[in-house]
Amino acid sequence: MSDDDAEIQEISDRLLAEVRRLRAAEERKRHEPVSSPEFHRLAAEVEEQARAVWQTADEQRRVGREPGHRDESIDDISAHDANAKEHDQASDDEAETS
Repeated sequence: MSDDDAEIQEISDRLLAEVRRLRAAEERKRHEPVSSPEFHRLAAEVEEQARAVWQTADEQRRVGREPGHRDESIDDISAHDANAKEHDQASDDEAETS
């Protein structure tokens, strides 16, 4: 995997994690009385997480426009990486048994 591939995959993984945190905060907020301090604390957390999602999505868009990125999806890149790791592990296992 090239450095460019690793970077775009890392950004995508980070974006998905941020979206999960945003969703979790919003789901917690929905259970609180609207006028409660906890609701307002969670609303601020949701707002902060939404900004993080936007910033990471913007970063991903910018990095994806840089030269060196292929016509593959992030899932394709991840699959190539997983296959390479499996091949490396099989080679290591073979070398150990020899």
